[in-house]
Amino acid sequence: MDSMVTFHSNNMNEELPLIELKHLTYVSFKFEHIINFYDFEKIIKKFFYYVQTLRLTVKDDETYLHAKRWQTLITSSMPHLRVFDMNHSIDVEDYDDRDYHSLISSFYSSFWRERQWHFLHRHEWSALGPDKRVLSSSNLH
Repeated sequence: MDSMVTFHSNNMNEELPLIELKHLTYVSFKFEHIINFYDFEKIIKKFFYYVQTLRLTVKDDETYLHAKRWQTLITSSMPHLRVFDMNHSIDVEDYDDRDYHSLISSFYSSFWRERQWHFLHRHEWSALGPDKRVLSSSNLH
């Protein structure tokens, strides 16, 4: 699969067939207001059991910041995953500091450390557009 050019999440209400893609070991996605985490979970569960590397860029969707949901998804549906590389950005004004830091703090738990999946948090200030909060993995893979 080279790319998913257009995807409409309203199609996710239909049941997806389970397809074993044993030779698919690497996937990379870039989402900007395209698909929420709930629908993304459905895709992962149906197609990406054998994936070893997941690279993900997400803009302006806080549903991807729930580390415990990621842990459950990875443990149950991606047991072969070795590399988890995520870059998530969201407008500063969309979240209060306390709420945002509470969300991302779970990415610093033992689950992530044991797999050597580390994260960095930073603010990107811009004179041309909205300021961003960015959470990105700092893996050396």
